[in-house]
Amino acid sequence: IVALDTTAPSITILRNTQTYTGPKLDKLKSNYNIWMRSADLFLTLSGFIDYAKGNTACPGLNEPRARANWKANDALAAALIVSTTEVSEWEFIKREDGAAACWTNLKLRHQSEGPIRQVQLLQEALTAKCSKDTPLPVTAESICKAIDRAYEMGEITQDLLKCIALLSSLTEFPHLRSIITRDINASTKSNPFTSTQLRNYLDGEQSLLNSDTRGVPDSIALAAHTKPPIVVCSNCKRNGHIATYCVSSGGGMEGKSIEE
Repeated sequence: IVALDTTAPSITILRNTQTYTGPKLDKLKSNYNIWMRSADLFLTLSGFIDYAKGNTACPGLNEPRARANWKANDALAAALIVSTTEVSEWEFIKREDGAAACWTNLKLRHQSEGPIRQVQLLQEALTAKCSKDTPLPVTAESICKAIDRAYEMGEITQDLLKCIALLSSLTEFPHLRSIITRDINASTKSNPFTSTQLRNYLDGEQSLLNSDTRGVPDSIALAAHTKPPIVVCSNCKRNGHIATYCVSSGGGMEGKSIEE
């Protein structure tokens, strides 16, 4: 046991005097970036940022008091992290795993939604319409907030805007939109989904459409749509037989019954 551990432990107990007043993390609000800045500042001011980022190592068994202090500080840091999130996020945070795990898991959970959520937000903003049923300032605020949230989630590039415009044009191709949305959702900063990839999908879809229209020979198509001619008797002028088999007066089978 380290001699000074009892009187001067390497880790001392931290006391929190700060109250978090920033925006609480909420996946539905897509406010990860602004939350990260606010929560990072809060934890820095309260002295717990190193616990959140895993920069303060837990002392060994030879420092029992310092070790106990570290565990108490880490538990408080985890609780403070949770206090910066909405209740809907709590099920994804395991405080017993420690502050660093809480911090990392929240980052992973929210960073992964980036590109596709940006696309959705910008589409919402670009397709929103003002109406007489909703106050104009309310609609304007909704549009501006959607754009703000999209930009807060990360850089919006020229290529991302191309993807948004192309995706918006595919309203008559829901299956294609679904495939593209899936791929955008799976993209990352290191492996982004590009407008070139999207256009490759469109090329493939157009090839399928072209093959559907050219597959059947004209003669077969014409036969399938041509109705047989209607037979009209030149003697009695009725449909369904010719004069040779007509039983009416003047017909080839005059006076006979149909059975005959």
